[in-house]
Amino acid sequence: MAARSSKRAPTMINSLFLLTLLMLAYAGVIGFGKVWLRHQVSVSANASKVLEQDIADVQRRLADLSAKIAVARGTDQLLRLNARLGLDLVQPSEEQVIRTRDDVELRLAGKRFERLLSSANDAAARTEGVHFNP
Repeated sequence: MAARSSKRAPTMINSLFLLTLLMLAYAGVIGFGKVWLRHQVSVSANASKVLEQDIADVQRRLADLSAKIAVARGTDQLLRLNARLGLDLVQPSEEQVIRTRDDVELRLAGKRFERLLSSANDAAARTEGVHFNP
């Protein structure tokens, strides 16, 4: 019986050693996982920072272009271009100007769609007289 217990002891020690080794490997894998995740977070943060800088740059260029467009559309600039190019354009008289209180874009879109719908109704009216024999 003493021989059996002496054989069990090394088996138990080997099992304990193997379990300890597996726990250390598991802890190492968890550690590497944490390091990899932190690296990925850092990469994502850097990419986000670059995108934010790009967006800010585009917004600055858009503001610059908007300012240039506003200057180009200014009355003084248009009058200078008119004189330089010899277009002989004149400003409209007050009788030619129609002032409205409603939204011009909505009114023009309504006119456009009314015209499209009326042309579709006309086409439908023209095809009403067509009959097909079965």
